Amino acid sequence: MTKVLICGSSGLLGTRVVENFKKKNIPFIGTYNTNPIENGFKVDFMNLDSIRNIMKNNQITTCVNCVVERRVDVCESDWNETKRVNIDITNNIAKVCKEFNVHIIHISTDYVFDGLNPPYIPTSDTNPLQNYGISKLISEQRVRRHTSNHTIIRVPVLYSEHPKCLSESAVSVIGKKILDRTKIYTEDNFSVRRPLYIDDLCNFISDCVIENIIGTCHFGNPNDKVTKYIMAKKIAKYLGKPLNVNPINLAPRDGADRPIDTQLVTEMDAYNFTSIDEGLARCFSKFKHPKLMDSPQDVFLLIDLDGTLVDTDEVHYKCYNKVLGDHIDVQTIVETVGIDAYLRSKYNEEEVKDIKQRKLEYMLEVNGIKFMKNAETLIQEIEKLGINHCVVTNTNRHVVDHFKRLLPTLNKLKNWITREDYTLAKPNSECYNLAISKYHKNGQCIMGIENSRAGFEALKGVTDCIYLINENMKSEDAFIINDLNSIF
Repeated sequence: MTKVLICGSSGLLGTRVVENFKKKNIPFIGTYNTNPIENGFKVDFMNLDSIRNIMKNNQITTCVNCVVERRVDVCESDWNETKRVNIDITNNIAKVCKEFNVHIIHISTDYVFDGLNPPYIPTSDTNPLQNYGISKLISEQRVRRHTSNHTIIRVPVLYSEHPKCLSESAVSVIGKKILDRTKIYTEDNFSVRRPLYIDDLCNFISDCVIENIIGTCHFGNPNDKVTKYIMAKKIAKYLGKPLNVNPINLAPRDGADRPIDTQLVTEMDAYNFTSIDEGLARCFSKFKHPKLMDSPQDVFLLIDLDGTLVDTDEVHYKCYNKVLGDHIDVQTIVETVGIDAYLRSKYNEEEVKDIKQRKLEYMLEVNGIKFMKNAETLIQEIEKLGINHCVVTNTNRHVVDHFKRLLPTLNKLKNWITREDYTLAKPNSECYNLAISKYHKNGQCIMGIENSRAGFEALKGVTDCIYLINENMKSEDAFIINDLNSIF
């Protein structure tokens, strides 16, 4: 009976291999490094006995090796770690597979070629240009040296609609530039790329398991070729955003050398390949929303108050510091764990109540607050277009009413959730779920606007379509803006 060990099943490729095997009822177990997974085991791949135990105890017949350091520039800067992950681990897996007569399926790369003489067949001369390609070529050689019962699959750049974050793939990371509306970027328009949708590859991997395909294979989408700049254009067009990326039409001179075109000859007529347009649409569908000016009835806006609509973050910090003392870094607490969680961890219920009351008294003495950039314009457009909305804040209702007296335009916003309306403060999603249950209309796209990490975490519990007014959070998968007009 077939039973597969998926090495690296918590990674970009491994997670999709797992889902594919589930659908096709292929028995498997997986391995993980730091993040525990369903049906998974922690294995020390630098320890042969650890690998032997997992294979012997589970009667493994096939091993799919998805363990890899695929970040080209990281490989270039740290050869020792690249060697450990891409060569030594593969060597150990292949050695144990030989001992137990286990069929090893090893995922390699088109970067074993220099890209000067495409297209490439499995027997074409290899000539990697950088540490990543060198390490993967050596790992191929180690597999062949140890066992003839192997399948080596060379693939181009992979991408998926299911990454843990967009930075997991060199394709989806291009989209992060489109999501960042605060600057103009550049992108390579010289080298040719032929991205492969991961689920297409998973179908071939499962066939290799079932049909016991042996040898070195090339598997890539034969229908599409693009540059990184063209992919950026496609993503911007799909999202309906102005292109904020300029092309570089000369060979890149930054970072590790990359091949110009590593077209792989793939004789796989039986497979239907996902087009780059369809694949990118799947990857970025969660960020796509109706244009507010064209379809205001199709949108529900969830809007934070402090630091998003009104410039009051510093006011809150100072009032808490008056109560807690200047030695407390209130800003960091608010932006990470949230002030409520911090207070509950340090004080009893009565003390927290007293701190909140004293802070409230200070807040009600505040004058001279102002709107964030173009917040008034946003509010006026919401009113004019009739956009469904709710302001969701951790701030007390009395303070909100005080802000409304100081800034009367806030009264144009009709729906509010304030701190008294829910139990758990941001970063918990309770407040946003409450807003949705009270005000959201069926069919409306939920869009969130926040400025803090705690707020972002709260919004992530209800929607992926999030705008952040915080340039320090560019690593997050969200639209990054410095002007509320960007939402329009």
